[in-house]
Amino acid sequence: MREKGVSEVKLFIIKETSGDKQAKYFVQVGAFEKRQNAVKLKEKILKHTKNVHIVERAGKFKVLIGPFNEEKDARAVLTEIKKKTKIPLVLHGASSVPQQLIKTADKFGAKIANAHGLPDSQLKAAIKNGINKVNTDTDLRLAFNAAVRRFLMQNPGDFDPRHVLGEAKKLVQKVVEHRIAVCGSINKISK
Repeated sequence: MREKGVSEVKLFIIKETSGDKQAKYFVQVGAFEKRQNAVKLKEKILKHTKNVHIVERAGKFKVLIGPFNEEKDARAVLTEIKKKTKIPLVLHGASSVPQQLIKTADKFGAKIANAHGLPDSQLKAAIKNGINKVNTDTDLRLAFNAAVRRFLMQNPGDFDPRHVLGEAKKLVQKVVEHRIAVCGSINKISK
């Protein structure tokens, strides 16, 4: 169990463009509510590399390795971390945020602004580079939201939760099946 204010490890490549328009790549290895937890992780990583930074974004203290001028260099670091740690790596924030789901939800009353996700191609590359577990919560919430809103607007007299939730279940399942395919996990089951 984690202490309050500690997020699970986030390990993925971030692309940023600075004022000079030169893209820089980072490997994010942690995100914390408390700065002291980010500092602890940074100190551990500093034993292996000097290229570690803490940045505050969206109320979280994120620990980054980098910058790297080339994405391939960031991916090499990700692969090296995987080799050295020998633990399953988790990719948080892996939802693709399908724009069709947003359009459907918005059409039926939602107001979802500036939602963007991780393209399927980047997810596949992350898996190829050592990611073992992928979290896809936002896509599932968007599918649920869109299906419930659509059903209620198209069927204002139907208040049976089995009907409302049945439509949500169908759309969530469709999204899950797509993500399983993107992750290369069709017909794979852990024994």
